[in-house]
Amino acid sequence: MSTLWIITKRIGKVFGIISLPIAFCETIGHPASVVGASMEPTLRGNDARWWKNDIVWLSKIHKFPKNGEIFTYISPRDPKVHHVKRVTATPGEIIDVRNRPPMPLGPLEYWMLSDNAIVGEDSRYYGPVNIGLFQGKVVFILWPLSRFGSVD
Repeated sequence: MSTLWIITKRIGKVFGIISLPIAFCETIGHPASVVGASMEPTLRGNDARWWKNDIVWLSKIHKFPKNGEIFTYISPRDPKVHHVKRVTATPGEIIDVRNRPPMPLGPLEYWMLSDNAIVGEDSRYYGPVNIGLFQGKVVFILWPLSRFGSVD
């Protein structure tokens, strides 16, 4: 076998080893650390020590979001920021927010709210979130082990 063929096989193996986890994370899901107190008490992320915060599994495999489910999404105001919030209204529902006229959600819009309303920014701050900004559904708490289990 030629040296060129051996080198090509080794390079192919390296690309395969690198590509497999990337493909898995992009199509199946991946773990993520919760940062901030906006979803407490459901999700904890307010401790400076990472091992005290929740690490969750974000599933990329999901149907259209339903009321009560928790999703991560890119902030409509800052594309560098990711939020984790609960779906509280789905397309077609009418939103009635204090000091604003009632408004219906568009066909791809969702109303996302924090469990801890005092902390963090949510749809009350930036309005409805387009489904195109959604990154994944929070399915399980992986860490700490004392909180391991599905997210309600």
